[in-house]
Amino acid sequence: MFARDFRFRPDVSIGFRLSPGVEGYAEGHRLMVRSTLLLLDHGRDGGLLFNGEKILLQRIDGALVLNADYGNWTRGFQLEREISVPHEIRSLASPLLQP
Repeated sequence: MFARDFRFRPDVSIGFRLSPGVEGYAEGHRLMVRSTLLLLDHGRDGGLLFNGEKILLQRIDGALVLNADYGNWTRGFQLEREISVPHEIRSLASPLLQP
């Protein structure tokens, strides 16, 4: 399914658990993004999913795309500041959420 719908075949899965309302929540988001980008930089294509289904970011064929529907890139936590590599921001529909 991933190979067909996401255009990559995952062989590693890493989970992050962030608890809203606790001290360090915003820093946890920044650390999650930095960690994901480090893994993608040293690996192959992949993505960061929220709740295992909504795409927050993906790198396919070397092109990094941030999901515009995740407001924390430019609003909220301003997470786009954590990204120093070329990227674009646009809506990414998850095949896992399609009817």
